Amino acid sequence: MKVFRTIDEAASEAGGAVIAVGNFDGVHEGHRVIIATAIDRARQLGSLSMIVTFDPHPRQVLGKNVAFSVLTSLEEKIHLIGRKGADALLIIPFTEAFARIEPELYVREIYVDRLGVREAVVGYSHAFGHRGHGNTDLLKTLGARYGFPVQVVPPLNIEGEIVNSSKIKAFLSEGRVCDAARLLGRRFRITGMVVPGEGRGRKLQFPTANLDFDGVPYLIPRHGVYAVEVLVDDRICAGVMNIGVRPTFGSDRLSCEVHILDFEERIYGKRMSVEFSGYIRDEKKFPTLALLQEQIGNDIVTARRMLNTRPSGN
Repeated sequence: MKVFRTIDEAASEAGGAVIAVGNFDGVHEGHRVIIATAIDRARQLGSLSMIVTFDPHPRQVLGKNVAFSVLTSLEEKIHLIGRKGADALLIIPFTEAFARIEPELYVREIYVDRLGVREAVVGYSHAFGHRGHGNTDLLKTLGARYGFPVQVVPPLNIEGEIVNSSKIKAFLSEGRVCDAARLLGRRFRITGMVVPGEGRGRKLQFPTANLDFDGVPYLIPRHGVYAVEVLVDDRICAGVMNIGVRPTFGSDRLSCEVHILDFEERIYGKRMSVEFSGYIRDEKKFPTLALLQEQIGNDIVTARRMLNTRPSGN
């Protein structure tokens, strides 16, 4: 998949494409249908398929929600979209100036004059242009005016749930990582750099890798303990992740730390991805470190059962 970072670059190499447009945060199962629809139409028409998205997310630029979070970093979004089979991806830089473009001007200048769009595919809740005033009805009207059909993909329902990023975030905020995975089509993943912590895990005989997300405003799941799979140094390992403020130690700073099972290597400064397999328990304050240590041992047993792994050597 060819990745374009400017509209002019895309216009010179992928003009006349069938496009699928959206933020695609999470690249979830609903997004999969939108992308697949564009790819199928492009094949039918003998055209290129191009996914069009924006970075940063418009809500980050417009600043309407200071607590805004994302399900995927840009790097992860590129990787996930690339796996869907599109010919190209256009990442439009989203700025305050770009946000002020009126809907019709946006369509005429970008889709018609510069990209020469053959056909457009969007989701049912698609909005565009200044203040999001453009909706799917207006896009259909403008498409008819300027000579390109518009397909609006209806909402996808999985086991009674409408698939959208907000619902996935709600599930994660409740610790319901398996329900989130159903709508994502895969387990939720966060990626960061392993940084030194305070060494408390090692003192408890359960050393942990502490993650720093380098400014990516991930949606962090509910505080608690999770069974996870870890990807580090091209190896997949089982692990137990704690998200919270470590109340036993009187801390109030959020930390995301992983004890990787059967793993003794030093990995400071390396990138690590964590996939959430299941929720084990709430975070709690223990009256003694011995009781905390015992509980961590129990959490590891639970994680092994959930991940269907055994201790090394067994």
